[in-house]
Amino acid sequence: MTPKALDKGQTYYVNDGRALDLISPAEAIFAIRSALANVSLNEAHSLPRRRIYVEKSPNRYLWHNSMAAWHEGERTIAVRTDVATVQLSDDGKMEFPGDFSGFVMLFDADTCTPYGIIQDHILSPLRVAATSAIASQMMARSDSRVLSLMGGGEQAVAHATCFLEVFPNLEEIRFFVRTASRRKMIVDRLSAKCNVPIVSMESPQELITGADIVVACTNAKDPVLRGEWIEPGQHLVTVASPDKHFPRQEIDQQCALAASTIVVNSVEQIFVDEQEPLKSLIEQGAIEKGQIIELTDLLHRDIMARASDRAVTLYDNNVGMGVQFAALGPIILERAFKAGLAEQISSNIFMTRRATLAEQFAP
Repeated sequence: MTPKALDKGQTYYVNDGRALDLISPAEAIFAIRSALANVSLNEAHSLPRRRIYVEKSPNRYLWHNSMAAWHEGERTIAVRTDVATVQLSDDGKMEFPGDFSGFVMLFDADTCTPYGIIQDHILSPLRVAATSAIASQMMARSDSRVLSLMGGGEQAVAHATCFLEVFPNLEEIRFFVRTASRRKMIVDRLSAKCNVPIVSMESPQELITGADIVVACTNAKDPVLRGEWIEPGQHLVTVASPDKHFPRQEIDQQCALAASTIVVNSVEQIFVDEQEPLKSLIEQGAIEKGQIIELTDLLHRDIMARASDRAVTLYDNNVGMGVQFAALGPIILERAFKAGLAEQISSNIFMTRRATLAEQFAP
């Protein structure tokens, strides 16, 4: 008989993509917003993201990615870790060929047990998009009607569903991808998730013209949004989250200079990962470091995110935060357990028991 409640003294593993359907975009937005509130109250803490690259051959590397957080509300430490092969394609894009290892471990504060292990591909698109929606709800015009997506992958779909939750007046979702053969498939995918018309655009300029919100969610190396295309009143989002080893940027300097308000997840990460265009603009004095607002401050301090309806605003979702995993992981794990999608494994694999130590080192 399946237990009725998840036991945090045990370890459960989730590697079933159906688990993502167990949490709605609205629930994800609420959970991450609450966790970010805890950061402001010092009831949650995130460590900066760190990466290791080891060269295997020219333009091909062993890659390690890690981040961690403590979430008082869930009594959980979450650790996200990935090991993969990455390579730079001929057109400068970062690619992940072959198999890889990537998971989130959830540790219980009272027992120190890793009570949950979740494949991180189940969590990542939703947690990134939910965070973009949280920031954009405070920065874009509340009457925004047209959402434009540069890109058509998992992040584009997740952003469409999350933005529909926080912008109820949306009447149209546009997207642009360069590969014409993919466009019908993307229309079908978005239409299955969204209750507004989905329109494929023929060029980036056409995508941006008349849009209220423009989101770049691509793996492009060079800017796909240019300041010369931006119109008054638009809200811009980039989710590139680059690092100094594989530098890339979705927006050019003009986009950043056009923005009266710039919000990021972490100012520190701009310099740790040498993220452009903001790093250079700050060093040149074109933008003051103090002008850039961190998302937690925007949410919980008296800050005006939009000066007027004609102001351009920019949200740079510039780094993943461990607290996102600490917020969503326990919810998905609990629901996957109840749905029979979580496999129980022995926690003894991970635990060092005091009694065992005493036996090993007894005289």
